[in-house]
Amino acid sequence: MQCARFHRRRGVDRTSRRRSRGVGAAFGARRRIGERTRRVAGRYRRRRRGHRRRAGRRRGVNPRGGSDRIERDTRRIRPRFLPCEVTSPTPFPTGGNRCRATVAVVHTDDDWLTDTRTSYDTVAVDYADRVRDAITRHRYLCGALALFAESVHAAGRGPVADIGCGPGQVTAHLHKLGVDAFGVDLSPGMITTARRDHPGPRFEVGSMTELDLPAASLAGLLCWQSLIHIPDDAVPKVFGHFHRVLRPGGPLQLLFHVGTGSELKKQGYGGHPMKVHVHRRQPDQVTTWLHDAGFEVEAQMLLDPGEKSSQAFLFAHREPSL
Repeated sequence: MQCARFHRRRGVDRTSRRRSRGVGAAFGARRRIGERTRRVAGRYRRRRRGHRRRAGRRRGVNPRGGSDRIERDTRRIRPRFLPCEVTSPTPFPTGGNRCRATVAVVHTDDDWLTDTRTSYDTVAVDYADRVRDAITRHRYLCGALALFAESVHAAGRGPVADIGCGPGQVTAHLHKLGVDAFGVDLSPGMITTARRDHPGPRFEVGSMTELDLPAASLAGLLCWQSLIHIPDDAVPKVFGHFHRVLRPGGPLQLLFHVGTGSELKKQGYGGHPMKVHVHRRQPDQVTTWLHDAGFEVEAQMLLDPGEKSSQAFLFAHREPSL
């Protein structure tokens, strides 16, 4: 009775008192659950930040961004994408203080092969028309091929490779002299033209830098005006292939431009665009490379000596095996 009077005096009914207690308990429970959730979430966020920092230190990356991110990313990129160069960083288009490193790929050593192949594919037809009768008009060229054919016959006959055969006029001339000659050229366009104009001999696409022929399989090897596109540092490798595929005592004949230095040829036969380097060399330099590769040079002959268009023949053979 006293409790009822007290509550009535205070203006609070016992039933409403119970209701208020129930509502307050519910709000208190929700508050406690919310606080516990925030504490767990806070620990989770702190743990993730710690993982990011440790992972960044392992990778050499600052997780907050900044200049050291670029420097460390650069160190990671450089050994993976060699050869490359790293340009100045540029911001992400989405904004923020994050940056990225722009990697520019530098041309590899094999790009000159691609340029040479593409250039001669472009000029194949016009080049074939220009050199179609060059051998018959030049008696020294005819004489050099006749001497080479005699050397092959004296060495015991067998297959002969015309490396860098172009449109195939030299291969066809050797074929008429009774030599079992076939042509190899880097340019598919040149090979297509050679097969069209000279259906007798065999012509294949290939590179003298990676000559895919069995060892000691050739009775002779000829390379006219193709060595001029080979850089100096690749010539010993080419001569090594020549030595490998030639039989001991097999003849080798080279024809190349005489001079010093290199020039970039940007326009060629028929006015077509080209991008090939022409390397001019002295016969003594080429002779030294041949000796180092295991060849013995027998003679040399200069065409148009003293002129800018001067050319040199080298007659050599693979030294017999001991």
